[in-house]
Amino acid sequence: MSISEIKDQNWKAEFEALIPYLGHRNWTLVVDKAFPIMSPAGFITLNTHDTVPNVARYVLETVNRAEHLNPKIYSDKEFEYLTDSLKENVEKLRTEYKLISEKFPFNAIWHETIFPKIAEVAQQFKVVILKTETTIPYSSLFIELDCGYWSRKSEAELREIIKKG
Repeated sequence: MSISEIKDQNWKAEFEALIPYLGHRNWTLVVDKAFPIMSPAGFITLNTHDTVPNVARYVLETVNRAEHLNPKIYSDKEFEYLTDSLKENVEKLRTEYKLISEKFPFNAIWHETIFPKIAEVAQQFKVVILKTETTIPYSSLFIELDCGYWSRKSEAELREIIKKG
């Protein structure tokens, strides 16, 4: 990975500068501290020096303001099984996630299923990784960007019209 793909400055300004260029099929990952540097050229990594919930709230509000984007959020299914007895502050983080998910629902999927999906996406499209200081396992959030002004239902209806001729 070249040094230009790793940023450690004002991550909010860097992220906001990317928003006009991001579209459906791009992803933004808000990851815990142990998340690795990814090797393909399709990744942009920004160090936030903040927590997953704080970064996620900022990212989701920023994406939500962009007319052309709609976020679909994935969380690790394993997180549902963590407790404070396994790792301190899990319940506090779970409470923060519940507040976020009231406005932006999460889809829980197993951790190992997300990596092939992200690697495939990065072959053609940029993936923004926002690294945080959170040190709770399975606390990362994975945000798939979709088109904000055209729904999957509308696309399906269009495809039916085309199919009928």
